[in-house]
This record gives sequence, structure tokens and C-alpha cells, in this order.
Amino acid sequence: MPAGADGCVDAFSLATLRAQGVKAAARASGLGERHYRRMFLQRLGIAPKTWMRLQRFDAFVQALADPTSLSALAAQSGYADQAHMTREARSIANHSPAKLRAGMARRQQTLWALRPAEVRFVQD
Repeated sequence: MPAGADGCVDAFSLATLRAQGVKAAARASGLGERHYRRMFLQRLGIAPKTWMRLQRFDAFVQALADPTSLSALAAQSGYADQAHMTREARSIANHSPAKLRAGMARRQQTLWALRPAEVRFVQD
């Protein structure tokens, strides 16, 4: 890790990771690729590729609000095709893209959310 960035998520060059991949993010962080992967997993609890996969899926879910066809949405979100997007949706959220879209139309936020929920604790 660069000096002073120990424990800081920004030290992983997440924007570079999202745009250019693991190798470029490791280089931007001043780490070797293998060490970058190991540190990423240790600090964030998931591998960089898994993080990128979840980011792509989250962007896809947010775009479901648009009336764009699912095949066009798949291409725009970075999936190889609609079948790839459907497999990913079932794998991550256990629902088809159509069911996720219908849930969003009914404002059911429980189907998928990468962002943390707001939780309030009450102490007796």
C-alpha cells in the first residue's frame, strides 16, 4: 500500500479497477498484482473480480428502472448477451431480470440492494 493509505479503501484504486481491471488497479496502487489481490481480499472480504462483478450487477439493477429492453440493457451494462445477464441475476439475486424489474416497479427494495440498509438500533 502507498504510505498513509493503510486500511483505506481508496488505496485500492477502485475507479481504476472498475474501468481498467485488476492489473491497472494494482499498478496504480503501487502493488504487484498478486499482492493487490491478496490485500483486497483481506481488507474487503471479496476478491477484486467478485467486486467488479457486483458493481456491474448493481449498475444493471439501477438501470432496470428505464423501459429499455433487457437485451439492450445487457449490452449497455457490459454483459456478453442477455443470457449472460440472466445467469448473473439468478446467481447473485436469485431472481430473473424480469422479476427484479417487476419488483422495482412495485417498489420492493428487498429483491436486491448492494448499498447498505439503514438500520436503527433501539436500546432498552
